Amino acid sequence: MRIKVKSFSISLEKTIIIFILFLETGALLPLLRLKGLLPQRLDDVLSIGINGIIALLLLFKFPYIIRIKKNLSILLLTFLAFISIIWSVDWATTLIRSLKLFLITAFGIYISSRYKLDDFLRFLAWTFGLVIFLSLIFGSLFPAYGMNQGLHEGAWQGVFDHKNGLGRMMTLSATLFLVICFRVNQKRLIYFSGFVLSTLLIWLSTSKTALVIFLTLLVVFSLIFLLRTQYKLLISLLIMVLLLGGGVLTWFLSYAELVASYLGRDLTLTGRTALWEAVYMMIEQRPFFGYGYNAFWTGWSGPSAYVWEIVRWEAPHSHNGLFDLWLNLGLVGVTIFILGFIRNYFHVAKYFRYVSKDESMWPLMFFSFFVLSNITESQLLGANFLWLVYVVISNSMLKNKKLIEKNVVEAKIL
Repeated sequence: MRIKVKSFSISLEKTIIIFILFLETGALLPLLRLKGLLPQRLDDVLSIGINGIIALLLLFKFPYIIRIKKNLSILLLTFLAFISIIWSVDWATTLIRSLKLFLITAFGIYISSRYKLDDFLRFLAWTFGLVIFLSLIFGSLFPAYGMNQGLHEGAWQGVFDHKNGLGRMMTLSATLFLVICFRVNQKRLIYFSGFVLSTLLIWLSTSKTALVIFLTLLVVFSLIFLLRTQYKLLISLLIMVLLLGGGVLTWFLSYAELVASYLGRDLTLTGRTALWEAVYMMIEQRPFFGYGYNAFWTGWSGPSAYVWEIVRWEAPHSHNGLFDLWLNLGLVGVTIFILGFIRNYFHVAKYFRYVSKDESMWPLMFFSFFVLSNITESQLLGANFLWLVYVVISNSMLKNKKLIEKNVVEAKIL
């Protein structure tokens, strides 16, 4: 009887984790809000309920969170976000958003302490599988909800409120299913189907940014195995890659107008460079600690009004992860993040090079995606899906630090 109860408890816990991961992708609820199917009061109740579920899960599993070695840069950023209430231009917004960030960060630490990395990848596979299934249903059977209307009419948005949301998540989904399909023997057809359907949805979303990132990640996927080669060969190949990259960049600069026209963009990246100039002007006014966590883009009553007046459109964010982090927490926050990211990147690179496990490749793919997606979007430090995955992977590397060091020593001996 105890075994059945324990088994049910574990199954329920995993189901809750997948459910939370699904909602944190930004699927379904924002779409329902956009279409007016989710009243404000019900939306508030659902938000409180979801946060309550996370809080209860963390409370019951508190021992797992305490005993794991935690990533210092992630803790510092979360703490800095909270204490930015002191200098925030909108302390109430900062308080609410920083508490949500704390919950998501703690939830990521809990997952990394409670489960192995390959378990987490299975959770993600289930999550993306659910997103794919529902997006296909919405796009094919309920086009009024599953397709963009107006400016991007006909572009699929699936269970997201914009086509770019679908394109972004399906890019990450495609890389995950590709890695799993490449590394496993069982259920390979299922994982390959996930890869194909994810790629199809990227195409149907018509998101040019998602397509470029996806194609770049395919190149990264082919080059990533160089980390397991001898260093002389690795250096030679990297030089070739740099030369090739330099050639492509030179060609792009020579034919920039033609390329931009083909991608359906102007040379200002759909107004982003003008936005970045205006944002940088505001950064210069508070360079070291910023305006407080999530306190800048608060409407015409906040500092974002100055940017909107200059660019003549109501940008929801900077369309650049580092710029938004700079606005939120200043140069101090940016420095902590960059140093932490570089350290974590070396951890995942070592993990792939010296630990031959099925899941060892995807962290590198995710880190590459994390960088690319934040060039023109803002998903760096937020209570969102990408931050949650970043926390899980970074803490999982610390959890496997002894295994990595042991394999490094053995590789040097050999």
